[in-house]
Amino acid sequence: MKCYYCKNVIDPEDLELMPKKDKQKNIKYKKDGTIDFHTCHKTCIQEKQIYKQKWENLDNYIKEKFFNIAVPARMYMLLKELHIEADIIQKCFESIENNLLSYISKKVFKDDVAKANYIFGALKNNINTFNENYQKQLINEKIKSESEYEVINTANSISFEFKAPKSINKLTLDFLC
Repeated sequence: MKCYYCKNVIDPEDLELMPKKDKQKNIKYKKDGTIDFHTCHKTCIQEKQIYKQKWENLDNYIKEKFFNIAVPARMYMLLKELHIEADIIQKCFESIENNLLSYISKKVFKDDVAKANYIFGALKNNINTFNENYQKQLINEKIKSESEYEVINTANSISFEFKAPKSINKLTLDFLC
């Protein structure tokens, strides 16, 4: 059997059954009356739940900051077309929030769709720069976490070994006591 999400073969220990649902989120049944299931990895289901939770958090954030009742469906369509993770989109929104709120308060919109298009335009102008800076920050943090100092005590000397990232050779300094 293959996983519904990742299309890889599933080990019997990692098998999880998930009921199939239609567009209205009703459970689908087979002709014989039994529930129809998707086969999935447990990890794939967990990743999907995390993905959904991130989008729900983004929805709540956008609704709270920019809209009174609900976020227009057009906004989600535009955000999904970016192919960027929801948490990165939310962090970008947070970084431009003050400027965006001041611009929105000065402008009059005919409806929420026009407001959503305006907000998306502002996000789109800033997301690439924000994403590049965010990815660089993650890489720098990873390099710092991989780079550790180890102190090795021996009878006659103390050796400091610097564990650098894979691209840099190991550096060993020996000092006599």
